[in-house]
Amino acid sequence: MPNSLLELATQERDLFKTARDNARDRLGTAQAFLSAERKTLTDAIAQLQQYEEQIAALRAQLAAAAVPSDATVLLGELSTVTVQHRQQQATVLAARAGVGSAQASVASAQSMLELADARLTSAEARLAQATQEDARRQAWKTAVGQAPLATLRTDASNVLAGAGGSTVYAAAQAKFVPSIIPAKLWELATQRYTLWHERLKLARKAVEEAEAQRATLLDTSGGLAGKAEKQGVAFRLAERRLTEYALTGRDRYTRAVKLLQQLADPSNQVLTAAEAADVQEALGDRNDAADLEKPLNAAQIVLDARQAAYDDAVLAAYAKDPNDTNVSDDTGVVAAKGPRDTAETTRNDARNDFDANSRALLLAWAAVIPDRAWRQILTFLEATTLLNEVKDTPATLVADLNAAETAYANALLAEVKHSFSLAFLENAIATRKAMLESVQANQPTRLLSAIRGDDI
Repeated sequence: MPNSLLELATQERDLFKTARDNARDRLGTAQAFLSAERKTLTDAIAQLQQYEEQIAALRAQLAAAAVPSDATVLLGELSTVTVQHRQQQATVLAARAGVGSAQASVASAQSMLELADARLTSAEARLAQATQEDARRQAWKTAVGQAPLATLRTDASNVLAGAGGSTVYAAAQAKFVPSIIPAKLWELATQRYTLWHERLKLARKAVEEAEAQRATLLDTSGGLAGKAEKQGVAFRLAERRLTEYALTGRDRYTRAVKLLQQLADPSNQVLTAAEAADVQEALGDRNDAADLEKPLNAAQIVLDARQAAYDDAVLAAYAKDPNDTNVSDDTGVVAAKGPRDTAETTRNDARNDFDANSRALLLAWAAVIPDRAWRQILTFLEATTLLNEVKDTPATLVADLNAAETAYANALLAEVKHSFSLAFLENAIATRKAMLESVQANQPTRLLSAIRGDDI
């Protein structure tokens, strides 16, 4: 069984190379058999003609016979030759049937040879492509096991935790201490960022979910091809994750550190003294307003996630029957609707508590901070997210890809063998139909010979 797509492509090439060689051998055997059957038919027809000439001669002699005893002898000879003639007719009919059968065998072998040749050509092309793609995957696998990617997760963790002598994260974070950006306002900025970042993740997950549902449907109703496609979805996802880390992991880490260094630069000033003083004014009322928005943001994050789960359930329900105009009673939809509705109620309550005055107060508070400072806040949050993404990258990317590739390759191999078996049987059906047509065409003549017992 193949462990990789390259091994699959190699096995597929070998499979159809063997099939081609076998078809060539069968064609040669069938052609030799056809030649022998044609010679048998030619010899049988020649012998039949000899009997016909003998019968004609005996009948001529019988017509000219004047003596009864001579006629009796001639009649006996005629009867004997007539029996031989009829038996030879049966031999000729059998030889013609043999030629028809041999012709069908030649056509069958020729068809299988053409099929094997075509599939071998395709398999060789796939092998060439698989060789290139395997080399690329091997390069990615090697890259993630070597510096700098091999230690990148630890490096990112150290930057975030300030371990190993790294101080850049703490220095950048110090630019946003409560005396500069009030704690409640910082919490709101972080929460708002998380809300929209999670929405992006949910959008990506929605695409993956639709792909997964399609794969599940194919797995259920698409036979071996569908099962292979399901494994293909898992393989492509594992490949994409490894590729993204191999190609962008270092860049994301480097960008995050560079952003933090810019923020941590001693010459960098987030707010002027006057701006910082303005931001600190009326903290009591502003903090109260912030405390009303925070539950709303938290509730919205939960609602977004449950809405996504509900949407997935609805998609799955419609996938069963796209013409169904009402899927509200679907088990999966019902199970997802309750949590979604609960989250929506919580979000609506939080929205109602967050009154217009509080909203206006927070907007005015945010307006005190110039856009250059908001961009620096966004920069810090982006750098933090990049580092966390690198830090949280699974250490099993290579193992996951290997497992997914093995499963995909074996599913594809099963499909290839199944497809070739179907083609073989379709060829056999065509061959047997040709033989049937030959039997049907000769049946009227052969039945007369058969009931006379010519071929006994």
